[in-house]
Amino acid sequence: MKPALVHAIFFFLLFATSLHAQYDSTYYIVDTGQQQCYNNTGPISAPSSSQAFYGQDAQHVGNQPQYVDNGDGTISDPVTGLMWVKDRGSKMSWELAKAGAALCSVGGYADWRMPTIKELYSLIDFNGKSGATAASSVAYIDTAYFDFAFGNTSIGERVIDCQDWSSTLYVHFTMNNDSTAFGVNFADGRIKGYPLPDPMLGGRKQMYVRYVRGNTSFGINSFVDNNDSTITDRATGLMWTKADSRGGLNWEEALAWVQAKNAANYLGYSDWRLPNAKELQSIVDYTRSPATTSSAAIDPMFFASSIGGGEYPFYWSSTTHREGPPTSQGGDYAAYVCFGRGAGWMPQPPNSQNYVLLDVHGAGAQRSDPKAGDPANYPYGHGPQGDVIRIYNYVRLVRGGNMYVPVELSSLRAAALPAERAVLLEWSTESETQNLGFYVQRRTGDGQEWTDVPGSFTPGYGTTTETRNYTYLDAPPHDGSWEYRLRQVDTDGTQQFSRSVSVQLGAVPVAMSVAASPNPASSNTTLRFTLPEAAAVTLSVTDLLGREILRCCDAEYRSAGTHTLPVSMQHLPRGMYLIRLATKESSTITRLLLQ
Repeated sequence: MKPALVHAIFFFLLFATSLHAQYDSTYYIVDTGQQQCYNNTGPISAPSSSQAFYGQDAQHVGNQPQYVDNGDGTISDPVTGLMWVKDRGSKMSWELAKAGAALCSVGGYADWRMPTIKELYSLIDFNGKSGATAASSVAYIDTAYFDFAFGNTSIGERVIDCQDWSSTLYVHFTMNNDSTAFGVNFADGRIKGYPLPDPMLGGRKQMYVRYVRGNTSFGINSFVDNNDSTITDRATGLMWTKADSRGGLNWEEALAWVQAKNAANYLGYSDWRLPNAKELQSIVDYTRSPATTSSAAIDPMFFASSIGGGEYPFYWSSTTHREGPPTSQGGDYAAYVCFGRGAGWMPQPPNSQNYVLLDVHGAGAQRSDPKAGDPANYPYGHGPQGDVIRIYNYVRLVRGGNMYVPVELSSLRAAALPAERAVLLEWSTESETQNLGFYVQRRTGDGQEWTDVPGSFTPGYGTTTETRNYTYLDAPPHDGSWEYRLRQVDTDGTQQFSRSVSVQLGAVPVAMSVAASPNPASSNTTLRFTLPEAAAVTLSVTDLLGREILRCCDAEYRSAGTHTLPVSMQHLPRGMYLIRLATKESSTITRLLLQ
């Protein structure tokens, strides 16, 4: 069989078996980054399961942020499969920001887009803290990779006046019936809806934008009702309770309520947790709102309590928000997500004492409440938009979640096939995440430039935690010493290179050899192998896909010289097989035709 034909068969089989998993796990949630535990007033040591405040964000480790600076003005996130523009440029209106994506050519790419609110929120890092000045503040984004600047107080801006637009428009209106788009404030760690007109300065509101490309499935849920009062999101791997707590709890009570449910093996599980802010935001349905769908902003297969007056609860996350409450109250805040209106008390008309409850930030906003206290102490909310302070927020339980695992190459081997004047490459992966596939690269043994072998692309298995085996047969242009390596490519274009392996073809005899006689064989054959020195030998028979059919000896110690071993192949179907002789240091392969 010609090498080109063997390769075509390999390519077809690998391609045919890889498509089924390519779009699994499309929505990996990046961890909040929070590593410190807190009580109601400040940092504490990590509590045990029998202590108060157990089960908070820092005690459940998720997919840690993993950014790659590509050196061309772009930053890749291998966890989400998204690529970002490193610089967010100048402030502009939402309309100009939206149109500007088509003009962006950073890194040589022409498919940039304005991020959705879920894509943008993937970048938030809850180690941030906003202070009175930029110097006393810590951004809620990794500034080692992403350009960021706080508001310019010298021109009258607040430190926190540095928000980023998303492409997600609110399906209703905020404030005074203003069209609104959601954005993330990486200075104070919040999602809010921002009116497109500027209520203070007139004209259109000016904010930053950071363009994104890649993984267009990120942020898209795939809910399945398990018919046992739980709902699984196949995109994130998270399992949720269909019902909520049906009552309000302060933050400490919420954490304790979760542990009580675990102790009772609630719905057959004992590993429920209070979701972190990013997990909770992942189930917001930004196509819904109380005013437009008469529902909470969540898929209708979930039950969401009503708290009267057309309002829906805020839901606690396990994430501490270090912005701090009014000084008269003391203590810490924790992040929550509004599944109803992002309500606030606003004076109408402005500067009057006539406060009206408005939807100031939209359903789907992420804000924060004091962890404890009396809501009556905040009759008109808190902050410039009078954010409603409820303190006794609701809980929805979560468990599970897809863990991002990179492409882990466990082996790479090259073996010469002298009779065919070809090289057989074999490699295995222990796990893969968003693996588009592999290119085989080669160069001569004297260290010339690496080049892709034409036609060598071998599709990966997308995302899998199973061991996967690959083979590729190459016909180098001439005999001699050759080096090989793999160029592995993710679905977002991120690439990495394997270690290299060397092989000698043709010019120098192969000291270690294996042969079969007769070959072709009808049922039985004798394997003859030669060792230049004593070694532990493994002798096996595989099919053309590298799957082991028969192991003749397993790490058996043999002396230097020639050895024979009769082998019965009566139980095997007719076809081509590979005989592999391997020691710890090297291996060689020959073919056997069974007819």
